[in-house]
Amino acid sequence: MARRPLAALTRAAATRTLRAPLAASLARKNRFATTAALALAAAALAPTVASAQGMGMGLGLGNVGPDLPAFEVPDGSASVLTATVSQSIEANTNYRLDRDSPGTSYYGDTRLALDLLKRTDTQTFGAGIDTGFRPLWEADESTDVVVASPSTAYLTFDQEGANTAFDSNFRLRSSEVDDDIITFDVDNPVPTPLDGIGTARQTRIDGNVGFVLGSNDPSSYEFRVRGTSIDYSSVDDGVNVTPRDSLSGEVTWNLDVSPVLSTVVSARYGYSATDDGLSTEVRTTSLDAGLAYERSETFRIRGGIGYADRERKQDISFTNSNRTTESNSGPLLRTDMRYITENVTFLANAEYTTAAPQNRLSGNLGAIYRLPRAQLAGQVFQNYSNGSGGDDQRITGAGIGITQEINTVSSIGLNAAWAEQVDLEGPDNSIKRTTLTARYTHEITEAVMAQVGYSYRSRNQDGTADSNEVFLVIGRTFVTGF
Repeated sequence: MARRPLAALTRAAATRTLRAPLAASLARKNRFATTAALALAAAALAPTVASAQGMGMGLGLGNVGPDLPAFEVPDGSASVLTATVSQSIEANTNYRLDRDSPGTSYYGDTRLALDLLKRTDTQTFGAGIDTGFRPLWEADESTDVVVASPSTAYLTFDQEGANTAFDSNFRLRSSEVDDDIITFDVDNPVPTPLDGIGTARQTRIDGNVGFVLGSNDPSSYEFRVRGTSIDYSSVDDGVNVTPRDSLSGEVTWNLDVSPVLSTVVSARYGYSATDDGLSTEVRTTSLDAGLAYERSETFRIRGGIGYADRERKQDISFTNSNRTTESNSGPLLRTDMRYITENVTFLANAEYTTAAPQNRLSGNLGAIYRLPRAQLAGQVFQNYSNGSGGDDQRITGAGIGITQEINTVSSIGLNAAWAEQVDLEGPDNSIKRTTLTARYTHEITEAVMAQVGYSYRSRNQDGTADSNEVFLVIGRTFVTGF
């Protein structure tokens, strides 16, 4: 059976859409017909306005504020360039989620988004940028003009050969205020900590490169490298942020034993470095073997058992730079599943490991179900990271969203999300984040779309802070083929 990387499968479907906030400039289609893998795949080709908030990480169910629907590109070969200009007007009762709100802030993003897509039967290339400026009238602060938040850029390239497959994806996301709480990325599983709210600008860079050798042979090999870098600038005093870098590599050998069953052997290595005051470094290695049942490209389930080793090094204290080492090793279990059809998409993965100070379960489950005039989406995840004090943190989250067409030019949407960050080594000072957003979207013409909505955010960390936001955005897209 021909093997293509999951990122390539989902991105091949995702190339039906571009960032443009239109649903019908090239062809008027059902806006919910886009393959659900677009939202689920972290490596989605073109981060649309909708996904720009979360850079395609998960389903974006924690996004707040404007979220214009994506533009659809006809199936088959295409060479398309789009340019989108948009303007938003927003009012927020607690812009930075302070425990004591200073008052209502007003702002609006003036944006320009450029997207290039070139697709053939065997090759896909995409690139784009979405940025602008934000006049900001923040409560109790002088008027300022900052870079639009979030600002994003991406570059992707896929190539299928006679017996090989290559996929790559790189993205950059810069945000002044990190509103996203469900940021688990299927392809780059480095969660953004929940304690980064406040006056700071976060810059996150993700990369994912994969290569399959022998994609049409009974025996095939897949090589993959992932990397993430998270950094901060313009940080105010008292705002806890934790810059971090991570790099991982994976080699997988598949050997068919029947048309639908194969053996799988995987070796993995991961490294992360965190600027948490203790210069924490974590190295993990693992080897596992199991079976895969793959009926077709649309359905696959795998599972295996193996052994893992984890080593954490950090300074003894904030004033003592001598290093201490914590080592753990033990069995692990892995499983993953994908089911991708025209109306249903389901992606899940999980790992249970004993190579940690306490047994840990991490994973991600996301699904989309499309009806003729509606779409329902959901996601749950759990992962582990390092906090600002060097302690291990567990981040758990869930979200749900529904979009319903009113008629051929209007729709309403509602999404809600929740996440919690728990310190596994220190005192019980968990952080809880919640968002709720409702939107009404209307196509004014085939080239112009408008949206109004309301968002609610809350954070519970040594006290509760919340905010209410109303917004209006209008966008115009220009499309050309070449």
